[in-house]
Amino acid sequence: MVTKKHRIPPSAAAAVRRLGESIRLARRRRRFRQRDLAERMGVSVSTLRALEAGSPGVSIGNVAMALLALGNLSLLDELSDAGRDDIGLFEDMAALPKRVRVPSERRRA
Repeated sequence: MVTKKHRIPPSAAAAVRRLGESIRLARRRRRFRQRDLAERMGVSVSTLRALEAGSPGVSIGNVAMALLALGNLSLLDELSDAGRDDIGLFEDMAALPKRVRVPSERRRA
């Protein structure tokens, strides 16, 4: 079987590795064996091992299932919160008009 190599920038690879390490630590703190967490997630032990090793090929669905099984699904909600998108918020602010003009028909009233 031929496997795909997932090439991502080093900074993203490091973040994925940290996520895997965090999931592994959370599993161990809860005293779950890999087999137990994999069963709760509905995946194979090898998929869980890949996730914990920081493999970028693990699907976001599997990450979500791990967080759900560990009782940390709210972390995914926080990650996807548009209100925490500082760059997007900055861009929105930059796109606001410098001045607001009232249409001439409203000025008469």
